Amino acid sequence: MFGYTVGTEFNTQSGGIQQILAMTANSVILSGENSAETEVYLDRKVFEKNISEKRIEMRLPIAAPIELTKYQKEFASDKIKYMHAMQEVVEQGNKPTTRITYLKVIELVETLHPETMCSKHPGWKTLCKYWKRFVSSDYELEALACKKRDCRTRLSVATEAHLSAFINTAFSNSNSNIIKNYYRSYIRKAKKAAIENDEIKVVSQRTFRRRLGQLNEVSLKLNNPNLTQKERNRLLLSLQKKIKTHFALQRVELDRVCFNLCLIDDDTQVVTPSISLYLAIDVYTRAIISVVLDFGSENKIGVLNSLRNIFTSTDNLPFSGRPESIVLDNGPGYNNTLIKKLAESLSVNIVYCPSNHPEKKPFIESFNNNFRNSCLKGTHIETASGEFTIGLNSLVAKRTDKGASQTKPPKDVANLTVNDFKRLLNTYLVDYHNTPHPSTGKTPSELWKASLINTPRDHYSYDDVKKAFHVELFQDTSKLQPNGSVRCNKQVFESAELRELYGKLKEFGCNETPQVKVYFDHFDARQVTVTAMPYGSHKQIEVVARNIEVHDSPEPISFNELNKTANITESIDIEGVIPLNTGNVLKIEQFYPISKRRSPKRGPATPSYEDNNKAGLMTQARIQKSHKITSMQHVDVKSNPPPQEATRGAGLNENVRNVHETFEEDDVIHSSFDEFENKHGKDKW
Repeated sequence: MFGYTVGTEFNTQSGGIQQILAMTANSVILSGENSAETEVYLDRKVFEKNISEKRIEMRLPIAAPIELTKYQKEFASDKIKYMHAMQEVVEQGNKPTTRITYLKVIELVETLHPETMCSKHPGWKTLCKYWKRFVSSDYELEALACKKRDCRTRLSVATEAHLSAFINTAFSNSNSNIIKNYYRSYIRKAKKAAIENDEIKVVSQRTFRRRLGQLNEVSLKLNNPNLTQKERNRLLLSLQKKIKTHFALQRVELDRVCFNLCLIDDDTQVVTPSISLYLAIDVYTRAIISVVLDFGSENKIGVLNSLRNIFTSTDNLPFSGRPESIVLDNGPGYNNTLIKKLAESLSVNIVYCPSNHPEKKPFIESFNNNFRNSCLKGTHIETASGEFTIGLNSLVAKRTDKGASQTKPPKDVANLTVNDFKRLLNTYLVDYHNTPHPSTGKTPSELWKASLINTPRDHYSYDDVKKAFHVELFQDTSKLQPNGSVRCNKQVFESAELRELYGKLKEFGCNETPQVKVYFDHFDARQVTVTAMPYGSHKQIEVVARNIEVHDSPEPISFNELNKTANITESIDIEGVIPLNTGNVLKIEQFYPISKRRSPKRGPATPSYEDNNKAGLMTQARIQKSHKITSMQHVDVKSNPPPQEATRGAGLNENVRNVHETFEEDDVIHSSFDEFENKHGKDKW
């Protein structure tokens, strides 16, 4: 009834302490009030009567002091500043539970502790709960401690940023499904980062597993080949919400997208090969920071040009700078030594996605779908005569597209010039950058400007980093001339430093010309980098040499432009500025007329019946001649295509040689087999 047992202590009326030494059903033995007194024997009923009459009172056990963990102490110290501010505001006559008091407390805390302006404050009701607990405990700090935990439940800004950066990178470049391996790697990096920034803490494995598991779950669903486009778009949107960035150029995704679309060359009026675009999107702002038009297959030159365009800006596309990390495909154009060397020179982190996992780049994949539907299939194109179309009629649907009925090849329906297509891209992108994005609620232009103000970073233009793009070797070795000049792609480069280098490399009494290595950028022929290793030295010398003709050009000029050859890949820069309120509308002069383009006649001309009679050929001879002519039908001697250097995309097939290299132009006028055979001989067959 009274809850006592052997060992229970009692306070006596005289101030002494007695303890139960032994106890039976009828009696109790108590110790003396001090060491000098003897033990006391009491009847059980007398003992309980003394307790009832409060002659002796049971002593409650003294609670051991609360030992707070390191995290509990940090949590309590974070909240004590709010309690001190609350106490000051309440002493001024404000009620502690009103909204006005809460706002005054937050204002006072931010004034006294400016570092809290960058963190999330406790809510109104939460702060009232802390205040009640603090007052009830007679203003004890321990009352503000949270439940006993070893790590934070709410991550700090630095911890959240580090965790997001690691998970985003690990998700994009890895394909393992064992999360504990990811967590082990995360702990190593987090502890290393915590040395430089003590605000970074290691999160629990449970938190890490939940964050990464959400991404892997969506990625697994996106790999289902039976998904509809609507379901895929929904999952991509869900994936984008889980990949967090905090400022512009923190994460940039690159991709190459192909279209069944051919254009008309403005100069030669020749139909180009099917086009593709190299695109780069800034994840934080959703701004498109690089667009490159390409007329061939995926290649490293196009990727280099795409990366170079990230550092350039125009009036229509004013976004540029050095990204912290770039997310790339694992294709041959992206994964090669040139791209890695460039990224190392620029101090940019490369994240390669596993093969056949486009969902690892959800932002650029989502934009590709939107671009195809909104731009290529949704732009209002109107000619000067009033003719208009919605979308490009020359865009041929893929065979896998639902309801695809177009059977003609893209080259047969091409009706838009290259310059008009560039204007189409600029018009769409200006409208895109100044329209609120459904995911962010703000325009990419607004987010870009706000990020530059809130998170200022060093700005890098192309002129600041152009030397880093000298990554491609012209040839194994090049000769350095006595006048300090070298040749690269039919251009001559020289400098005073090269003349000094010639003297260092030229051995006394040696008649051989010194050998150097020349590194260049296809799209900037104003200068190259020359490297050499002097005799007896272990240090390589690098010298920048200028083009003697165009080194003072304010804008980059490509080697192809100087050599009068067509570019395989080019930027979409145009003259003039697109007005902001144009909308997704393009006005052109006219559509290029579609004409029937017949295949050229192939092989020598077949002799007529009259020609065979004049030659006096018998039946067997006519049959033999007919067989020889039929076997030559694959030789094109009638067509006369434009020269190779004037045709877009011609540089991709360097190993293919036209039959015109074998047969002279006058061969095409031969109308009989005998003339052709007499001209070239039978061995030509």
